Amino acid sequence: MRERYPHRPTPQLEEIPASLPESSDPYEFVEAVANIRIEQLKALGLLQRESQISDEEELDDHFAALTAEFATVAAVFGLPWPPVGRDPR
Repeated sequence: MRERYPHRPTPQLEEIPASLPESSDPYEFVEAVANIRIEQLKALGLLQRESQISDEEELDDHFAALTAEFATVAAVFGLPWPPVGRDPR
């Protein structure tokens, strides 16, 4: 997924994304894709890194944004988030 930037092209990442798991567990795949997406957002400056956050409220917002990314990726694959009967990582 690419973010749309009004009036300018989307910046390209120069990193090679992590490989995806060879598991039959769909949630492992969702987690891997979401983690790749989160790293892309951090590299583009659209999501802060944990080390950049000093306020407790900002940290809560950050973790809510991470949860939203996992939920969005899971929804694309038709899966509920958090996983039913599993403890999300």
